[in-house]
Amino acid sequence: MVNEDIVRYFEEGIKRGFSLEELKQELIRHNHSEKDVLEAINHLPRQYRPKMSGYYPEGYNPNQKMPEIQKEKPMEKPMKTFAPAKKPKSDKLVGGPKFFGKIGMSFTHPVQLFNEIKDDKKWDTLKYYLLLAIVPFLIISIVTAIFAVQFVLSLQSFIALLGSQAQVPAFLEFILNMAGVALFEAVAGMYFVFIFILGPIMSFIAAALMHLGLKIVKSKGTLTQTYNAIIYATTPGMVLAPIVFLVSIFVPFLTLLSAPALIWSLVLVIIGFAVTHEISGVRAFFGWLLGVIITLIVLSLISFILIVLFVPIG
Repeated sequence: MVNEDIVRYFEEGIKRGFSLEELKQELIRHNHSEKDVLEAINHLPRQYRPKMSGYYPEGYNPNQKMPEIQKEKPMEKPMKTFAPAKKPKSDKLVGGPKFFGKIGMSFTHPVQLFNEIKDDKKWDTLKYYLLLAIVPFLIISIVTAIFAVQFVLSLQSFIALLGSQAQVPAFLEFILNMAGVALFEAVAGMYFVFIFILGPIMSFIAAALMHLGLKIVKSKGTLTQTYNAIIYATTPGMVLAPIVFLVSIFVPFLTLLSAPALIWSLVLVIIGFAVTHEISGVRAFFGWLLGVIITLIVLSLISFILIVLFVPIG
């Protein structure tokens, strides 16, 4: 059986500039059997094997003190002197290639995606959501602006035709222009509020209610992991939303194209719950179903309270 301590000793020693042969002789000199040492060498990763006798990496200091090995506990002390390798921080960044990689994985490798993001902080997930929402917002805003301009020009032509004039009076033109601006601001503003303000708030509330359903089926995950699963499951819908919006302008019935994205998002939610909470797909489905039922009950109670408070009786 390979001594993993010796393998790690070789790896860390080579990283610090010692040759493989030096480390081998040091181990044998401190009462490790040659058989154990050779077995450890055979199990070294490929990048460490070229560092044989006579090879010294650039910048090697021959006067550098060798790591000590105590006879009574040969590997315990030396191994404690080596700091474990840290996971690159870039794995947790939102943006750049990593951002687009996550979008692609939501369509092709969902299990791998949720394994990667299940321990992300909720603020990193929120940044992903906001970044994902920028493109649909810009596209819808641009299309709205174009339609607002077209609306104003059409009204100007219509009014000029009614008045048998070559052009609309200046004050009417000003009013129409302001109407176009108001139309654009209203539509773009509503979308901005819904996506960038209400969206995050509603997603947190939805995650909390879904988390209750998952806890009923004895899930192991945290509320943050529930939130992560829900947000990343919305990726297909957010990506395809502007495409469906543009197509539906010219062919309204093609809004049905959004159905596959919605179905896939639902599948992603189930997969996300199963992976992040370490439960089966069946339990994840029933956890989601219970979360939906709890959400409907809460919405019904809120609606009832609002009706009692604001709708006069009799």
